[in-house]
Amino acid sequence: MRYKVLSLITITATVLTFQNQFAAAHQPVALLPIHKTADQGPILVDGTVSFALRANFTKANQQQGFRASLKAGELLNFEYLIIDKAPENKLPLSKLPTVRITAPDGKKITIKLTERTKFYEPYGRTNYLYLARFSATAIEGIYSFAIRSKAKSGITVSTGSKEIFGEVYQPAICPTVAPSNPIS
Repeated sequence: MRYKVLSLITITATVLTFQNQFAAAHQPVALLPIHKTADQGPILVDGTVSFALRANFTKANQQQGFRASLKAGELLNFEYLIIDKAPENKLPLSKLPTVRITAPDGKKITIKLTERTKFYEPYGRTNYLYLARFSATAIEGIYSFAIRSKAKSGITVSTGSKEIFGEVYQPAICPTVAPSNPIS
């Protein structure tokens, strides 16, 4: 009985420690070359949960994307950041990737880079620069985020504000399979 109680306490402490790591920072999500469009990218199941998505580009005109689900009346929160070190902080704004958000009703919002505010993220011990922040009251549905490069670059975008563990759905990319012929 003593070992069962000790095991339960150990498991509980481990789970709480793991959850508290996510409470201190945005949950990281890497955008990959296979995420060429928002429809091919990950889906943030609850768009109010804070996620940090990293997009890296090797040349101009590459695109990566993701989606986030929100309910009517929830807050759509979006932030655009770069790491405060070369080469990111040396690029002119005209060479940084553009971001376009498409709402469920088709309305498109292009994020404008309007600031350059320093931000230290203690969890990853990284200095960032905020370049843009956007918030709006959401309508029900899936929001699409398209990020297009103008040069070799890397950015971090964040969504949501709830510092809790969130679910990310990674759509399967399967080859097309021809149907088999039925046996007569």
